[in-house]
Amino acid sequence: MNLRAASFVLCMAVALIGSRSARATGNDVQAWPLVRVQHGIGEDWGVAFTVRGRWDDNLDHRKDWLFRPYVEWTPIAHIPLVESLTVMAGYDYLKVNDGRNEHRGWQAVHHTPKVGALGIVHRVRLDERKFNGIDEVIWRLRYRLTTTRQLFDTPWYGRLSDEVFANLNQAGGGEGPASGFEGNRARVAIGRFFTKRVRLEAGYQFEYAHRRNRHNQFRHTMFLEMQLATGRVRKFERRKEAPVEAPAEGAVGPAAPDAGSR
Repeated sequence: MNLRAASFVLCMAVALIGSRSARATGNDVQAWPLVRVQHGIGEDWGVAFTVRGRWDDNLDHRKDWLFRPYVEWTPIAHIPLVESLTVMAGYDYLKVNDGRNEHRGWQAVHHTPKVGALGIVHRVRLDERKFNGIDEVIWRLRYRLTTTRQLFDTPWYGRLSDEVFANLNQAGGGEGPASGFEGNRARVAIGRFFTKRVRLEAGYQFEYAHRRNRHNQFRHTMFLEMQLATGRVRKFERRKEAPVEAPAEGAVGPAAPDAGSR
């Protein structure tokens, strides 16, 4: 996928937001601190655990905590003509202060093509969402495009991403999320490697949230993420052509796969 095609995808996402935001839309300022630990097992496998907090209502209210264990497999030695393919599966527990907790199984596929000095990652993810008080499972599809580039010859890097969310069904009467487009999230970030295994990333996230029976919302989020990679160095980390010498997403490579923060 070249840069022109990537720009087209981002423009279509922005256009979709505009078409959905005709009704009343509120604004909210949020903060998301996150810590992720990834551990490489052998040269193809890894496990990880993420903890993320969220403060909303213009930073006056602690909304929820996210706990996410997951496993990942990077089969680049087993599939011909694939530069980088990572398969992931995990479980999310969203502990919400109002008691509307969410249990979420998920599966994701990441593809990382080589495009010059840019690290590009396509991610497709399927969520199986189960809310307290709702018997049915809600299926949600997500697509995210991420670009990463090293900043000059330094341990710093810049990152842009855009992710679209869509629920595939409707459940729970008027209580659960509605089917169809649920939201779009665009991020800009800057990060730094302190060692090849420790990095810190901070930035701004703009999110349009399409909410059922409530006003839609523009969410302006400040995020700070710390990541630690442990265990064995894996095959994809050692590629000479990587745009960032150390893995920008931890144990699996420079541009790379991560499970996100929501």
